Amino acid sequence: MFKDVGEESSPNARGVKKITIAEAFSLDKKLLFLFDYGDEWKFTVEFTGTEEPVYNRKYPLLISKTGKSPEQYPASDEMF
Repeated sequence: MFKDVGEESSPNARGVKKITIAEAFSLDKKLLFLFDYGDEWKFTVEFTGTEEPVYNRKYPLLISKTGKSPEQYPASDEMF
């Protein structure tokens, strides 16, 4: 499933834009999601089920979270 921009990958790797939730997850299983290789932000993602989309609801939809979200690009005191 893994595919990185500009890197050689498995011929079967489709990346996150070409895979469905049902293919990436099994019901009630957890996945460790790594975001930002430099900062190594790690998130535990759990697939708890699917439901029909609701008209006028904004997606993707966050069901729950634990802890405070880190600031992605904090202001720097350094001047360039």
